[in-house]
Amino acid sequence: SNEILRAAEVDSLRKVTNALPFNSNFIVCGDFNIYRSGEPAYIKLLEITPGYDGNFNDPLNLTGIWNNSLYAIYHTQSTRVRSFGGGSTGGLDDRFDMILYSNAINNPGGISYVLNSLTPYGNDGNHYNDSINRPPNDFVPQIVADALHYASDHLPVYSLFIFPPISSANTLTSNTPEEFILYQNYPNPFNPKTKIKFSIPENSFTTIKIFDILGKEIDILVNEKLQPGTYEINWDAALYPSGVYFYRIETDRYTDVKKMLLIK
Repeated sequence: SNEILRAAEVDSLRKVTNALPFNSNFIVCGDFNIYRSGEPAYIKLLEITPGYDGNFNDPLNLTGIWNNSLYAIYHTQSTRVRSFGGGSTGGLDDRFDMILYSNAINNPGGISYVLNSLTPYGNDGNHYNDSINRPPNDFVPQIVADALHYASDHLPVYSLFIFPPISSANTLTSNTPEEFILYQNYPNPFNPKTKIKFSIPENSFTTIKIFDILGKEIDILVNEKLQPGTYEINWDAALYPSGVYFYRIETDRYTDVKKMLLIK
């Protein structure tokens, strides 16, 4: 059956995403042809598999059968009630087109989904089982509704994602290191600038903080999600007195601390 075929296709997709490193950013978009939250293909998309991080998140999480008026605002097919040029008819009553994303996009510090931003463009929620261009359309002007009607039997769907700023840490190499390493700063002793190098073997939210001799946090050099690689960050201690300082790295699975000496 079609449900069995869709489930097999999702199995193939999950083999790809399950092979990705933990905390990987990935998004899948398209026409899934899924009708309900209980369909095996949909369950497999969201299913958490122990030891893997390849499952998807659905920002809508609609339960039950989707082709009903309760979910009219989310329907993406069909834009038409009459047949022409190919495509389906029947009016807007199916939520086939989805944008799903990885667990990493739910985590702080990296790419993030903007809550409630997923939108079937042109769907005002008032065209259940009807053509998208039947006046009035409260979402778009009539000329746009007509264009959507004639262009495709599906509506375009969009979501907003926020990307973090480019890291202030310089990437020395993007080769994947074998292990986490926090190197000794160089030069050491220093006055007033020094370099701190570190390696991370997997996608990880990473912080590097500076502490004084009393253990008080005085500076944050890194505070973001980083890809695997070896990085270098500069610390300028021009505003701080001579003395012993500590720098600490903390990731999802690794913590280390080293000592450095500022001599002015």
